Amino acid sequence: MMNIERNIIITESTETGIDKKFLNNLCKQLNLKFSIFPKNNIEGVLSYLEGKKTAEIYNGSINNILIIVDADKNPKKRFQDIVKIIKKDNFSTNYNIPQTLGVVNKKEENKINIGVFLFPNNKDTGSLETLLYDNLNIKSKNKKECAEDYIQCIQNKESEMTENNISKAKFRILNATPNPDRYIKNVDESIDYNSDNLNTLKDFLKQIE
Repeated sequence: MMNIERNIIITESTETGIDKKFLNNLCKQLNLKFSIFPKNNIEGVLSYLEGKKTAEIYNGSINNILIIVDADKNPKKRFQDIVKIIKKDNFSTNYNIPQTLGVVNKKEENKINIGVFLFPNNKDTGSLETLLYDNLNIKSKNKKECAEDYIQCIQNKESEMTENNISKAKFRILNATPNPDRYIKNVDESIDYNSDNLNTLKDFLKQIE
């Protein structure tokens, strides 16, 4: 069994946010141990990497760093932005720089391995909510239809609504209804962790075994 402090995930989330809770639960299901560093948003993730704020990165206590964030509008650019940051300064002498999305680079044993995964699936635009929307265990199909009808109504009145925002809105509507105060708990209870849609992410995480 690996030591938790030797493997970290850097993600877009708050300490109590959905991304962190979801990744924690998924890692537990896979019997993988990680320390998850939530950095609020992509700007926070990139700033953290650029500032090299963790001394443990350089003292030999870290083996693997997984960066798991939303693809948003442009997966290719998002990956390029992340790689550009981790190539700066002496990163290349300390890290196995990722060459491909979803593949943890383990080329040299004396370097820290890095892998990047972009929600929903390393190829499409979107977010964690895009990935999870189809995995929700919603008892009534009519509930999803209601959320989709509502979003269609909003789209008819709004000139701009991105696919990413549509996914996030539908996901949050379903989990915040009828009890908005149970939103986080509802998400925990409604995700199907055995869904085939999660296999790509699971395979990515299991590369550090």
